Amino acid sequence: MSPRRLVLAASALLLAGACGACSSDDPPPAAAPALVSSSSTTPSTTSAPLGLPPSTTLSTAAIPGGCPSGVGVAAQSAQQAARCLFQAWEEGNRTTAAAFASLDVVDVLFRERWSPPTGTFSGCAAQAGTDGQICTVEHRGTRYLFDVRRSEGGWRVTQLRR
Repeated sequence: MSPRRLVLAASALLLAGACGACSSDDPPPAAAPALVSSSSTTPSTTSAPLGLPPSTTLSTAAIPGGCPSGVGVAAQSAQQAARCLFQAWEEGNRTTAAAFASLDVVDVLFRERWSPPTGTFSGCAAQAGTDGQICTVEHRGTRYLFDVRRSEGGWRVTQLRR
């Protein structure tokens, strides 16, 4: 990530935190360009990233609606929140991860360093007795259960279980 993008992302996080429960009736912005850590344009065939066919590389375009970015944006579905959080972990980007999850979840997830292969997104299911959903990602023999809840303006991961 370029220094300018890093400064913009950090500024966005600070402004979002200062805003707290601010919301907007504006529609969500268009998907941000994919942030891929590899400069290769050859599709990966080593594993199926987040439930995609093996011939597909991971990008925000692969996530329905992409991963929103900017001040005050939020995931518009439980699936988008979980997948964008996991992608931010893959990229080692705590700032982006904080847009999709509570800081407690980000801290727990980033305690361990992500390593290949890419995880497999198994889907989301309604959580009994709540308006939340549980989304599952399997990575290196570990099943990550993301408790995703509606928040003002969108969806956020509020708890992580393994």
